[in-house]
Amino acid sequence: MGPSQALRTSLRNAFRYSGRATRSEFWWLVLAAVLVTGAASALDRILWPDLSAHFWLNFGDEAARVTAGFVASPLNTIAAICCLVLIAAAMVRRLHDAGLSGKLALVPLLAVCLVVAIIALSIFVFPDAGASQPVMICLLILITSLLLMVAWLCRRSDPHQNRYGPPPFEVTK
Repeated sequence: MGPSQALRTSLRNAFRYSGRATRSEFWWLVLAAVLVTGAASALDRILWPDLSAHFWLNFGDEAARVTAGFVASPLNTIAAICCLVLIAAAMVRRLHDAGLSGKLALVPLLAVCLVVAIIALSIFVFPDAGASQPVMICLLILITSLLLMVAWLCRRSDPHQNRYGPPPFEVTK
């Protein structure tokens, strides 16, 4: 499946969480989403250069200045939400194509919730403990969940009909 057919298929199935999606359909969509959000971000910086917010993160004795361009970037926010809807549906269908449950798409979301809980505990319950250990634990959880998700999304397609339907290449013929 080429890029144009992959994007047409993804747009046609934007709100469809059943069925199957090939690896090429999913990864072409991811590449398009990266390009679209990057272009939207660049346009935001050109059209509204003063909207970036600066804030300081304090880690014990160290402080780091962070520029959060996403705080007030209207075009990038709209593009990211649209891309997220497309990628979420394609991700569930891609997991189905590999013979896995679409519920596994929630793994990164659960990892983020766990990270928020760890950070909240380190700030509010154990404020004197320092921030280096919770930050390292959070990074480990996020990296592990992302690597696991990428491994699942890169699995070969199930060549036969599975409980989620026939293989996508038979459906598109």
